[in-house]
Amino acid sequence: MALPPWELLSLLTRLMTYLAVAAVVGGGFIALISRDLTQLQQATRRYSLLGLSLALLATTAGFFIQVALFAERGISGLWHWGTAGILWNTSVGTSMQLRLAGLLLALALCRVRVPAGNSLLAVSLGYGLMVLLLSSSFAVVGHTVQLPGLVRVLLAVHLVFVAGWIGSLWLLLRACSVLPPQALLMLMYRFSRWAMSCVPLLGLAGVVLAYLLLGSVEALVTTSYGQLLLVKLMLFMLLLTLAAVNKYRWLPALEHSTEAAPLLARSVRWELWLGLVVLGLTALLSGLLGPELM
Repeated sequence: MALPPWELLSLLTRLMTYLAVAAVVGGGFIALISRDLTQLQQATRRYSLLGLSLALLATTAGFFIQVALFAERGISGLWHWGTAGILWNTSVGTSMQLRLAGLLLALALCRVRVPAGNSLLAVSLGYGLMVLLLSSSFAVVGHTVQLPGLVRVLLAVHLVFVAGWIGSLWLLLRACSVLPPQALLMLMYRFSRWAMSCVPLLGLAGVVLAYLLLGSVEALVTTSYGQLLLVKLMLFMLLLTLAAVNKYRWLPALEHSTEAAPLLARSVRWELWLGLVVLGLTALLSGLLGPELM
């Protein structure tokens, strides 16, 4: 069934928001763990700024599309300020305010050049606050808003780690072509150490959320929402498999031979494509196919 134009635009802006926020979170993370790798700094800064620009655009566009949906006045509804004022004081407005605050903080952090010592601590704390603001902006809206606070915290944790992971992959792929073997090996080990330690949190948050949203295992296969969630879960497990292959096969191979770098790059490329599909399904699940439509 074809989607109404405004709902289609809402879905597209939601997807753009997810992609852009992933770039901001992932780009910031790579910037922190690669601060001593000068060959990657320029690419990291450009990637983060591109993500910031898209996130600001998508956040603003998404808000005014919601205004148009509520105003029900066609294209003129985009600038119906009465409806915009009402939405600004709802959870939709709160979400936009939190997201804009996080993005503006990220923009300020992009101006810091290769932090060290106390400045590194300050930037790390600033990055943590930015991630908290961005993740909170997703937790205050959508079909989980009626769930208990702890569940929404799990949602925030899940979103942060998924976004950070997937958003880091393009820079890791770039690193395969610009970094010398030893520097690449060091970066990959730093990333995998953090990523693999977060997998249990990521899995726990996802399982708990799925159960609370669906209410039963049967709903996983008998409802549209559950079936899409199952597809997402299968793709995510494949993503974890590729990450494990990178860590336990290609990184050790890179220690002994520079010829392993192209193979590592190919695996990261597949991981990136899978991650983009997972983000697309997440946008669909969180926007148009909430559990109330099962």
